[in-house]
Amino acid sequence: MNIIAFISMNKKISINSAFGQILASYRKLKDFSQEEFEGTAHRTYISDLERGLKSPTLEMICKLAAKLRNKRIIFRDNFFLHNLNDNRQQ
Repeated sequence: MNIIAFISMNKKISINSAFGQILASYRKLKDFSQEEFEGTAHRTYISDLERGLKSPTLEMICKLAAKLRNKRIIFRDNFFLHNLNDNRQQ
């Protein structure tokens, strides 16, 4: 199952939670620990993002994507999150 299919099955998820699940999925695919984001973000901040407790800035999303070496996290998945939010409001 791909990341988008996993997230889209849960229509009542918040934007922060959806982003957190996407971030955690990419991090695990790269076999990174939360500690490996040191220099980009503190481990506790990464944990808060993954649990949907914090909202990342666009600048932080770009830094996380660069650390993961995956620009798709910015464009494809944030486009999906935007569409998910639009669908929940209907």
